[in-house]
Amino acid sequence: AIEASSMVLEEQPDLVTVLVPRHPERIPEIEATISEHDRSSVRFSDFKPGDALDILIIDTIGLLARLYEIAPVSFIGGSMNLGLGGHNLFEAIRARSAVIHGPDMANFSEVTAKLNAMDAAIEIASPNELKQALFALAKNRDQRLAMVDAAQTLADQDKQSRDFVITTVQHLLTSAKNE
Repeated sequence: AIEASSMVLEEQPDLVTVLVPRHPERIPEIEATISEHDRSSVRFSDFKPGDALDILIIDTIGLLARLYEIAPVSFIGGSMNLGLGGHNLFEAIRARSAVIHGPDMANFSEVTAKLNAMDAAIEIASPNELKQALFALAKNRDQRLAMVDAAQTLADQDKQSRDFVITTVQHLLTSAKNE
């Protein structure tokens, strides 16, 4: 993500990259990697309005949902063949953020396959492909909105399935309680 955002910066110097580490204890390692790429970062908890902003590292729990709401495009981490199996796509989808992901989405393979088949997500395999996807979605609002709408259809189906399961379990628990 750092390498791809460096490439994008060449053409879009006002880009702000926001990193949300799943494990905040990794932040010092992430900051070192950012420095190795000759980039600068600031932690959210240290950010002051007016600060120069290149890469913002979210070091506060509970902000991801709001960030997805304001991000037109989200790259889902843990998906670049590191053996992590990807992270949950539904948070970004429900917030109407277009989704880009890497090839390793083993933990969410069924939903990822559906999204890809519906052209509701973009799978990339390299920083250069991430850069190309970011540019394509930034320049083509209609494509981005079509992806978001298609992904929302899948999210609505998922919600209906979850609601059905919850209602069924509640009914079974109520029936068992009354017996």
